[in-house]
Amino acid sequence: MERVGFLCLLLCGFLHMINSETLHQTEKEGNTVALKCGRLTKGPVTWSRDTNGQRVDILTTHNGQTTKHIADPDRRYSSGANLVLIIYGVSQSDAGRYDCSGATVELSVTEETLHVSQKEGNIAVHRCGRLTNGKVTWSRDTNGQRVDILTTHNGEMIKHIADPDRRYSSGANLVLIIYGVSQSDAGRYDCSGATVELSVTEEQTVPPSDRRTTDGTTLPTVTDSADVAPPCKTLHVSQKEGNIAVHRCGRLTNGKVTWSRDTNGQRVDILTTHNGEMIKHIADPDRRYSSGANLVLIIYGVSQSDAGRYDCSGATVELSVTEEQTVPPSDRRTTDGTTLPTVTDSADVAPPCKTLHVSQTEGRIAVLHCGRLTNGKVTWSRDTNGQRVDILTTHNGQTTKHITDPDRRYSSGANLALTIYRVSQSDAGRYDCSGATVELSVTEETLHQTEKEGNTVALKCGRLTKGPVTWSRDTNGQRVDILTTHNGQTTKHITDPDRRYGSQADLALTIFRVSQSDAGRYDCSGATVELSVTSGTETLHQTEKEGNTVALKCGRLTKGPVTWSRDTNGQRVDILTTHNGQTTKHIPDPDRRYDSQADLVLTIRRVSQSDAGRYDCSGATVELSVTEGKCESLYSLQ
Repeated sequence: MERVGFLCLLLCGFLHMINSETLHQTEKEGNTVALKCGRLTKGPVTWSRDTNGQRVDILTTHNGQTTKHIADPDRRYSSGANLVLIIYGVSQSDAGRYDCSGATVELSVTEETLHVSQKEGNIAVHRCGRLTNGKVTWSRDTNGQRVDILTTHNGEMIKHIADPDRRYSSGANLVLIIYGVSQSDAGRYDCSGATVELSVTEEQTVPPSDRRTTDGTTLPTVTDSADVAPPCKTLHVSQKEGNIAVHRCGRLTNGKVTWSRDTNGQRVDILTTHNGEMIKHIADPDRRYSSGANLVLIIYGVSQSDAGRYDCSGATVELSVTEEQTVPPSDRRTTDGTTLPTVTDSADVAPPCKTLHVSQTEGRIAVLHCGRLTNGKVTWSRDTNGQRVDILTTHNGQTTKHITDPDRRYSSGANLALTIYRVSQSDAGRYDCSGATVELSVTEETLHQTEKEGNTVALKCGRLTKGPVTWSRDTNGQRVDILTTHNGQTTKHITDPDRRYGSQADLALTIFRVSQSDAGRYDCSGATVELSVTSGTETLHQTEKEGNTVALKCGRLTKGPVTWSRDTNGQRVDILTTHNGQTTKHIPDPDRRYDSQADLVLTIRRVSQSDAGRYDCSGATVELSVTEGKCESLYSLQ
């Protein structure tokens, strides 16, 4: 009888342990997921995955060292000092069962579905979730089958379908561009980072506030009763000086079309477009005229001299050009969605003697306009310590730089603007060109993150995705460098015996087991991050059956010293202290029911109703409930 009872206790405990060892985690596509190895906090540990019924080892981690057993060219798999398996940019293919020495983790990956709506004949731009670099294949769901459209990698594009009208394209930011969308384009599109559901609505009159492509570009205002009309009808388009005017050739989206202009009563051909090929009939040194696959005529940096009548095979367009004025913040976007800097002066451009004030946030793109000038030869310079320093000269689309620019931060375009990428506080100051003086102010980009004590936090370096980047911390008013990361290599500038600081390919600063002392301001090249750490003390609730063995965890703490105590009649009674694997008991324990291990848990053997109550340690409060325990099915063995 005693043997059967003892067997009952062993099997109950064993079954209880098994039931608690399968963890379930859910994460969205494109995010980063961290899979924990059960209660283990020290190794070695090998993470593996169940693939088609076979075990495939991914990596082994031991004492902070990681050895990978599979090819990982995109550096998607990693591990940290707490033995977690980290997977970057998870996708549906990552879903499944993962195993380590301490647990089995069932990972579910939910679909990130973006919804895009566009009108017939417009341009639809689909973003691949949060991905901005790498190799991506765009596909479409057609009659339940996946049809690959194109693959883009490092600016190179390979098409997998016939595209005689050149309607499909992609850019450096991995977007899928569809020109002249129609109802047949509606449906589901997939890439490595997202699923995009495209809805195509009938082309109708578009109010000015809604005239945007999916990437934020404002289309010209059409004052006629419809955007497009029969060939005999005249469309009226209005655009501001310096902007881009897009003329549509009625409903035509393919074929051969010649755009011409009425000049002094004479027809002057501008360009002919056919199957994506363009032939210009006029001199265009500033490259102001262009066309796309949907046969539109594009005019960059329009001026008063561009106003007038334009003709193509499908429509006549009357272009009006208004004076350039302040652009409301809601309209200040480039074609790729970048918000242009806010101009606080009364106008975007002004006479040469007037000073424009531009403000931009650190890490973003600042575009400084040279007054009303849109062509000619212009030299941009900066006032540095009272000296004029020439930056670049732009003429006819050609740019000559006068300063060293290894990071390619300075550029100019056909509209003579000076573009500064990833602006920082050091870029603030006065800039001059032939048409204006611009005072640039750069505001600090401060990100706020909050994490609980004992957790792992990842601080992102603003929008930067490539280095080198140095992370530092503000300590007593002094800058203290923590680490520098470049091309996946990390160099630490402080002693880190517990290996709490790390970085990954996305330049984030990872801090393991954060504490109150970690709270404060952190800086990198792209942002300032204000980290707040909340108290990690939490109340855990555990239930165990009488006669079993229970293990109470000290929150997320994995090293001591730690003292376990119990609340008895309103008094704190210390039970034991554990440190470096050594245990000191503070109460008599003749039956050796209390113990602790290297992971700081309090183990109570043969629990009874009298053990129920509140237990405390440095990292948590545990409320223990004890239920009646019987193994009815096993006792029936006698």
